[in-house]
Amino acid sequence: MRAAPEATLAIRTAAPSDAPFVRQLGGEAFSEYDPHAERATARMLVETASKTLIAEREGRPVGFVIVKPDASRVLALNAIAVLPSERGRGIGQRLLRAAEQYGRSQGMRAVALNTAQANLAALDLFLRAGFVITERTAMHYRRGQAACRLEKRLA
Repeated sequence: MRAAPEATLAIRTAAPSDAPFVRQLGGEAFSEYDPHAERATARMLVETASKTLIAEREGRPVGFVIVKPDASRVLALNAIAVLPSERGRGIGQRLLRAAEQYGRSQGMRAVALNTAQANLAALDLFLRAGFVITERTAMHYRRGQAACRLEKRLA
């Protein structure tokens, strides 16, 4: 039985106790692109000025997004991931909306991110959310995959 997509989902700021969940899910979600994905996600989690939001259902974390404002008033979306068992239920969309809301509250003018060109599910999520591809980069990831840079204006 599938859980209701949005009714039981909450988005909250990450607590220190969420670090193992974020590291593990980041490792699983991004290992195709970076052999050290778990360690890289852990670094993002503790970077100065970064903000991590957790999606949870019935008190259990099911996804996260890590963002970081920059000096040019662009919110870098550094990582977003949802548990495989929870995908397709609108959680990624909710996390994106929460990240955008946070960006607006911080006076950011846009949200920007990179995603693998071959990651069609992620590209679909971002394009449906109003992001546009602004650049393509060959051999962007440690394992050699090409990437797309996407941006969405917040104003």
